[in-house]
Order: sequence, then structure tokens, then C-alpha cells
Amino acid sequence: MSWRGFWIPFISDLEISSKSLNKLELKWLQPAASRLGEQLQRGLLPHALLIQGATGTGRAHLAQWLAASALGLEALPRDDEGVLQHPDLKWCGPVEDRQTIGVDQVRGLIGFMSLTAHQGGRKVAVIAPAEAMTTAAANSLLKTLEEPPAGSLLILIAAQSGHLPATVRSRCQVCRIPRPDRDQALRWLEGAATEPADWQVAMELAGGAPLHALELAEQGFLKQLDGLAGDLKALVNKQATPLACARRWLAVDEAACAVWLYRETAKTLTAALTGQAGVTTLPLKNSADPLTMDAHFGYLRDVAAFRGLAGSGKNAELALAQLLDYWYGGLGA
Repeated sequence: MSWRGFWIPFISDLEISSKSLNKLELKWLQPAASRLGEQLQRGLLPHALLIQGATGTGRAHLAQWLAASALGLEALPRDDEGVLQHPDLKWCGPVEDRQTIGVDQVRGLIGFMSLTAHQGGRKVAVIAPAEAMTTAAANSLLKTLEEPPAGSLLILIAAQSGHLPATVRSRCQVCRIPRPDRDQALRWLEGAATEPADWQVAMELAGGAPLHALELAEQGFLKQLDGLAGDLKALVNKQATPLACARRWLAVDEAACAVWLYRETAKTLTAALTGQAGVTTLPLKNSADPLTMDAHFGYLRDVAAFRGLAGSGKNAELALAQLLDYWYGGLGA
């Protein structure tokens, strides 16, 4: 398979479900694909690879392309429901409603890697997201990383490699997937989408990750923004409760709502500090008091921390309700 003609002929069911991605190039992955493809051709591909990048940048797409290349295929076969099907490939992730990857799952993956390949080539295993492994699961992987079975390839996918044990990170070659530049991403989104959308806003809410931006648009999140802003105003006017708003927001998209709340809070604080007219209509209590402003920026850090925990399985409803309580009766009242 030629890596110089790198494209994605499949859909990543881990990062996005949109069929509009089918057969569309993700050009920002080409540099990484070129390096990995050359290593594969020269027999220099490492036994363990850590693909690191933000969700929605195409990490799983690259992993699937590399897995197919290592198995000598143009693309990985799928069943009628789109699930990857190959006897020498195993994809390991959280099961059912669990947020973690347990030790039994990893032990099963290790056992799979130790078996002889059905087709006489490589055995490929993928763990995604790798940071979802429990401590016991990660520790159980160390021996395999130190003494990998012959002909095996282990691919870890992570958003934050710092959330992995140093003992795991140090035994993997790291492949970082950058966010594409804004113009490149916007051009891709305009070609990939089936309907027009405010892609500037979508990209901002997706943290610059185009696949995530496309997902937000196709799930209708951008159409929910007026409702979120209305909830904040209702909180300020004591016409809604923080818990009720938190429940509505979590039913929409926890991570995206967290990013939007951070954005709106930052806009409000910026307007208060700079005196910009027309930026926000939401009241900020005691904005002229430096000590109060310090407290407001402390709140902004709390919102940022909530963003980092989104999807982690923490009690999101309670945490978000506590954050929204800050807006009840006026921000910082």
C-alpha cells in the first residue's frame, strides 16, 4: 500500500459516525502517515506506537490505516454494522456504559497478541482511548511492551499522554497528530458537510478539531446555542435553577457545553475588564473590585477543570450544577 496516496476509505466509529467522511482525504494526517509508511516499508516500525492528539483530529483513522497497512490490506474489512472484522486485529476500548478499560480486557488483548497470526503476517492490537486503562490494566501491559511477541504491533491512542503511566509512555514511539490550520480545516468541513453551518463557531467549540466540529454540527449542537444562552439569562434572573439547567445541558453534549460555558464566561470577564459595549448582556457583580475579579478568574479556572473532566465518569450533573450556581442571580452574586 502506498502511503504517498494516503486517504481514508473508512469511517472511524470511535470518533465520528458521519458517512460524509467516507472517501474524503484528511490531508493533515499525511505527514504522520508518510513517516509511519516509510518505517513500515523499511522494516523499522516500532512494536508499540502511541498516537497522541485531540479527539476529532483523526487519530483513529490513522490507526486504522496503519493497521490495514501492517496487515497488507488496502482497508480493514467490516461487517454489515460497520464493525472492524479481521482475525489478526483486536480493538480494545471501554465496554457498554463503562468509562474504563479493565485489566481482564488488557490480559485478553495480550493473549491475542501472543497467538500465531492466522494469515502468517502481523498481529495488530489497538487500545483506545489508552488513558481509559485502569492502573492495573496499564501495569499488566508492561511486560508485553518490554518483550513484545514476534510480529506484533500495539497501537495506543490517547488525547493526553500525560494521563498514561510514564512506564507505558517510555516504551512507545510517540506519533503526535496536530490540529490542522484553521483555513485547511474550514475547507475540509465545507466539503465534508451535507449542510452548511457556522464552521468558525463549530471549530472554536471543538477546540480546532475538524472531525469533532463536523460531529457537533451533524448532531445539531450548534442549533442549541441560543437555548444555552437563554438558560444563562434565566439563571441570572432567577427564572431557572442550576440543577434543571445542568440536566438539560448534559442531555445535549457534556464536553461541548463545558467548552461553550468557558467561552461565554471568558467573554463576560473580558467585557467587564475592557469596557466593551455590546459584548454581553449578562450582569457581572462588583466587576470594578480587583478582589472580586480574582474570584471570577478563579471560577474560570474551575470551568476549565470541568472541561478536562468531561466524559471521565465523574458526577457531571452535580459538578455542572455547582458551576451554573455561580450565575444564579448574576455572575458571582
